[in-house]
Formats: sequence, C-alpha cells, structure tokens
Amino acid sequence: MEQGFLGIDVGSTAIKVGIIVKGTSIYHSSQALTTYDEAGGARYQKATEILQTIAGLLSEIPREFMEQVGSLSFSVAMHSLMPVVNGQFDKIFLWSDQQATEVIRQLPVATARRFYLRSGTPIHPMSTFAKLLYFQQAQTYPENTSWWGLKELLMDYFTGQVAIDVATASATGMCNVESGQWDEEILAYLGVEKGQLAPIIPVNQVFEIREERVKQFGLKPQTSVYCGASDGCLAAYAGLATTGIANSLTIGTSAALRSIGPDHKLDVIQQPFAYRLTDKLFVSGGPSNNGGSVLAWASGIFSGDSSTFFRELPEILETTPIGAGGVKFYPFLNGERAPYWDAELTGGFQNLRITTTRQEMIRSVVEGILLNLRTLKPSIIGSGALTLSGGFFDTPEFAQLTVDVLGNEAVLSKENEPIFGLYYLLVGAKNPDLTLTNVEKLVPNRKKSELYEMLHQGYFKF
Repeated sequence: MEQGFLGIDVGSTAIKVGIIVKGTSIYHSSQALTTYDEAGGARYQKATEILQTIAGLLSEIPREFMEQVGSLSFSVAMHSLMPVVNGQFDKIFLWSDQQATEVIRQLPVATARRFYLRSGTPIHPMSTFAKLLYFQQAQTYPENTSWWGLKELLMDYFTGQVAIDVATASATGMCNVESGQWDEEILAYLGVEKGQLAPIIPVNQVFEIREERVKQFGLKPQTSVYCGASDGCLAAYAGLATTGIANSLTIGTSAALRSIGPDHKLDVIQQPFAYRLTDKLFVSGGPSNNGGSVLAWASGIFSGDSSTFFRELPEILETTPIGAGGVKFYPFLNGERAPYWDAELTGGFQNLRITTTRQEMIRSVVEGILLNLRTLKPSIIGSGALTLSGGFFDTPEFAQLTVDVLGNEAVLSKENEPIFGLYYLLVGAKNPDLTLTNVEKLVPNRKKSELYEMLHQGYFKF
C-alpha cells in the first residue's frame, strides 16, 4: 500500500504544503511570506519566519492525514543565499536581490562567458554567484562564513544535516554543469572553499528525520526525508510526468519557459540556463523577471484593490481589441533576464494618447508580459506543445490568451506544480493520462495567433 507523500514548497512569495496519496492530493495549504527591502537593492526574507511558517502549516494538518505520511521532500526557489556566521543565520537573500548589479557590470565579459559555459547559469545579479561575489568584495561577512540557501536551511531543520541537491546547486552559478559538483575554478575566483558550502547530493538521496520533528508534527519515526529539487525543475518534471510533454511555461511572481530532456545546449549570446536534475535529465530554458509581480503592480496602479482588479480582468480582455488600441507596455519593471540580461532595463507604456482608456492600458500590461515570453519561444520550445503552471493561471482566461499569444497548444493541470513534481520524481510512477478530469487542453485560436504574431514582430524596439 502506497504511503502518503508530504511536499513542502518554499517559493518566492509563499510556502505551500501538500499531501499526495496514490497520485491524488488529499490536503493542501499555503501561507504568504514577508519580503524585506533595504537600501542598495537588498531584498531578503528571514530564516526564522520561514521555519515558523512551515511549522505553523504542518501543525494545522489533521492527524488522520499526517499519520499517512511515509516520506517528505522539499521544493525551493532558486538563487537564494544565506550567510551563516558561527552557526547563526538570519537573512536569506532572494533571486530578486540587486546588490550585485554594479559588481556584475564590472565583471569582464570573457570571465562571465567562461563561467556561464562551466556552470550553465547566466551571470546576472540574480545568481547566487553574483551575491557571493558582492559580499566577498565588500567584505561584508567574516572569512569563515558558511554559505547556505533555502535548501540547506530546510535540510538542517528536518534532518540535522546540511546538504543541497544537484538541481538547486545547478542554479547557483557555482556548480559545474557537467560534473554536478562545485566548480573549483569558480570557487577559487570567489575566494571560497568547498568546506564553506554544503555537499551536493542527488535529488533522491534519503535521510532520517530528526526525532524533534517527529514529535513536533506527529510524523512517523521512520519517515524518509528526500533532499528534493528546485521549483523550476520540478514544475518542468511534473509536466513531463503527468502529460508526457517536455516543454513547460511557469508564470508566478516571475516566469520561465523550459524544456526537459537528456541533453542541454549553451549559447553565450542568448544564454539559456541549463540545470542538472538527475544523471539523465537537464532542464534548459529562459527566465523572465516579469510575471505576476507586474500584474500585482498594475492592480495597485489601476485599482488599488487586487481582488477588484482581477475580477475585472476577464471583461476587460473580452471588450478590448488585440493590440490594446496601439498601446504597448514594456514589462521590465524588475529589469530583465532572458534574452536581454540587463538588470537596469526599465518598463513603461508607449503610444499613449488623450483617447487611451484605462482598459486599453490594462490589456497592454497583460499583452506585454506574454509577448515578452514569446520572444523566448523560438530558442527554447519552438512550436511544440507545452504545459502551463503557476498562479498567473488562476485567472482562467489567461490560459487561453497565453496559447493564443504563443501559438502553441498547451495543457493546464493542477498537477503541473512543484509538489507534484516532487511526488513523481521521488515516489510516484509516471502517469501520462490526459483523460483526467482535472486536465484542460488548450488550442490556440489561429486568427488571434496570427494577429499576435504580427504584433510581436514590431513590439520590442530599443
């Protein structure tokens, strides 16, 4: 009899927990996290608050569900960095931290390209490499500082052992994409010893759970703890496992187009990422800084009340024309990663006139987000089908609009999420069954796709 699987997903803005039994979710809950901003581009969360939030969510799980759990694992957001000084820690700097912007601007192009080819991670202020380089140059922390991230924090909390899985390590910019271990040349450049970092282990390596957590949460003493992987890789794997489709699009706070398979291809111009998930699988693709966070910004600008804003969106999309009456919106409010790799790129509206309406401006925001992702399509997924995941698609109309803009067929399912990715990667058999009732198949409207193709051709001009 298959025991229950507990997945813990620590994302950029919220923590989710879920229990899956025989491929079916029997429990799910989530709670938002507080993100702190400081001068100089610092952006972080607090380790104590993350652990308290996890403890609160697990303590709320009914006993009859928790007693079914036989194993658990973790999905984490990528590119985090947490300094640990003499066993003490507090701030976890996020992918969106911008403190390293100037340091990366001054990094020689040849060095950046060489490290990209060695690690598979583009050299950008978002990366763990960039944050660590900034802190080392600024001498912010002592020489004996240990450098952890979200995964190491969770492993220490649940098992008492500090480790990082190869998928999460691959996104740091310090892991060799071929060997799956810390890259000695990159560490030497940073002035960091391997002993200051956690050992890199396979995603499916098993650990014993700490007795303290067994008592705290009502888990079985023999509960297996797997190290797990990163949220992006897991979303891609979930789509592959449940649909057989290797291409995926996730739009949450940020966004990414991904392809999962046995091969990876690096290009110093486009700079797609290539993350190692297992010995046989890589996840490649292009990330955008500007997904749901841009819609959240727009809700504050145009409505002041997010629930009202998102309630209005379907009607606005229905009653406004493709192209938003000529209004364009560049969605680069957070700078941009692929394909521009420019942390200082800015967003804004173009072609505003005295006759421009609020509804047209709102539509242009949504179109700008999606047309930006369309720019990444040719080099990553081409014309193939893809799976959709992320909070962006909580608005049902966005799914059809997305396939119209991209021109690709797609599958939308609640199972195309990191917790299901953990389940299928670690304990569950693949189940490519598209007859399931919770799967929505989407086909682009060809006439609309042709209009979006024409719109995209002249949309982004710098």
